[in-house]
Amino acid sequence: FRLGDLRSGKTASCGCLQTEENRKPKPGSGVVKHGHARKRRNSSEYSVWIQMKARCFNPRSTSYKYYGGRGITVCEGWRKNFAEFLWHVGPRPRRGMLIDRLNNNGNYEPGNVAWRTPRESALNRRNTQFLTLNGVTKKMVDWAEEKHLKPETIKARIRIGWDVTRVLSEPVHS
Repeated sequence: FRLGDLRSGKTASCGCLQTEENRKPKPGSGVVKHGHARKRRNSSEYSVWIQMKARCFNPRSTSYKYYGGRGITVCEGWRKNFAEFLWHVGPRPRRGMLIDRLNNNGNYEPGNVAWRTPRESALNRRNTQFLTLNGVTKKMVDWAEEKHLKPETIKARIRIGWDVTRVLSEPVHS
C-alpha cells in the first residue's frame, strides 16, 4: 500500500485490516469467540468443558468407562456450545473447584451440576455409604464427624457385624 492511497481513500487499510479478517473464525468452523479458548492456554472453565465432553464421548479417555461407558452424557446445548455451558454453571468460584453432577446417575445438564470442592465431590460418589439411625439417613462420613469416630472404625464395626445403633453409639475403647 502507499500512504497517499490510504489518505485519499483509495485503499481502506494499511494491511492490518486484512490480517484481522484472517484471524476471525470462519462460519461453521466450530470456533466460538468467547474469550476462553486461546492458542496458548485455555481458561479453566473451557478446559473443564473439554474434559467433561471427553469423559462422556471419547472412548479413548481414561474416564470414559465411568461416564460415557455407563450412559452419562452432556445435554445437546452444552455439548455444542461452550457459552451456553458457561452461562448455566457460571465462572469457577475459585481455583481447584470441580464440576460435579448432583445426581451421579444423571447427565451433565442444567440443574444437575455445580462447582464443588474436591472433598464435596468425593462425598458425592456412587460408592458413598449411607447409614440410617433412628430414621435419620446420613453419609457415613457425616455420622463419623458427628459421633467423633473415624470412618475406618465405623467400617470395621460394620464388617464384624455390629448393628448401626451399636456402631454409632459405642465409644472407642483405648
